[in-house]
Amino acid sequence: MVFKIESELIMLKRILYKYLGKLFVRVITLCFSKEYDLLILKLDVVGDYILFRNFVYEIKDSEEYFNSKIILVGNVAWKDLAEGLDGELFDKIIWVNYGELRHKLYKLKLIFHIARYRYKKVICPTYSRNFIGDNIINYVVANEKIAFVSDLSCQTKEELLETNTYYTRLIDTGHQIMFEFFRNKLFFEKFLKKDLNVKPYINKISIKEFTLINNYVVVCVDANSKQRQWDIMNFIKIAELINITWSLNIILVGKSSFLDERLIEGKKYIYNLIGKTTQLELLSVLKTAKFIISNETSIPHMAVALSTKVFVISNGNHFGRFNPYPLSITQNYFIIYHKNIEQYLHDNIHLMKMYGDGSNLNINEITIDDVWSNIMMNYVPDSDK
Repeated sequence: MVFKIESELIMLKRILYKYLGKLFVRVITLCFSKEYDLLILKLDVVGDYILFRNFVYEIKDSEEYFNSKIILVGNVAWKDLAEGLDGELFDKIIWVNYGELRHKLYKLKLIFHIARYRYKKVICPTYSRNFIGDNIINYVVANEKIAFVSDLSCQTKEELLETNTYYTRLIDTGHQIMFEFFRNKLFFEKFLKKDLNVKPYINKISIKEFTLINNYVVVCVDANSKQRQWDIMNFIKIAELINITWSLNIILVGKSSFLDERLIEGKKYIYNLIGKTTQLELLSVLKTAKFIISNETSIPHMAVALSTKVFVISNGNHFGRFNPYPLSITQNYFIIYHKNIEQYLHDNIHLMKMYGDGSNLNINEITIDDVWSNIMMNYVPDSDK
């Protein structure tokens, strides 16, 4: 009986918090007169931004939004990229430290910051919506709120039933596994009510030239999870083979500076830039590389957008959704999978069923010979320069 009363009190507290919060936001909005045409909420990671950003140009080029005022609420993880590449698209950008959203005070300040303005439309162009992002949308005052019909990757069925009510329109792109860029394309075609002809693209002219060295290969040695991180010694051995075969220099990149410098001691052809570049500086390194070798991170997405040849080492995580890149987008993307995937590459439906939602295959069962043979088969010196 006591437990039941406590549960009901907790539920009542949540309801009061929710509706009093919305009332507070509406009062704030009435106090400010400035209105924006469109708010875009995009809180996922760097790779997702690369697969999304070109569609904002399509929005700005459309008849409806040509002179519109747009606010972006974005993840601070890709602030450098967004401001450097696309800053002119937005009238205002509100940056979010995603890790801090678990703190109520930070979240309250963020909602206050967003809710100071009124909006004609709000969109949340993320297929795997989560409760945190949807909850922010719930407090925003807008005439229309539009999002994907979401999958259940980041919310329970009960949560999704609740958060779906926060929107006035949900765009259905189907629940079959689909390459993420194509799903985004389908969403924006329905949003803009027109066909789009667009691919991932970064304007190289806007990227500064890298002048430290010439004739080099970029090697990205880290990844967002251990399951997607090939052993660093394997990368060092591949680097040695590249230098012996083509006399090319090697630039090591990545976010974290975990490299033991003793591993590259005496190897004068290896330049360690791990943890030493901004995102824009990283783009300048990538754009003039002979080719790139990488775990499955944001870097292959950048490489494709820059039209730089890239070799990706993958355990097949989210097969069909984030890898492999379709040939209709690029022919400069080569992926080396675990042998359990390689043997079924003729059967994408099977692989999507097995690995579309994730993979626990050991990436270090991919051998140096597997990677090297793929590079030898698909890299012809100076063929694309």
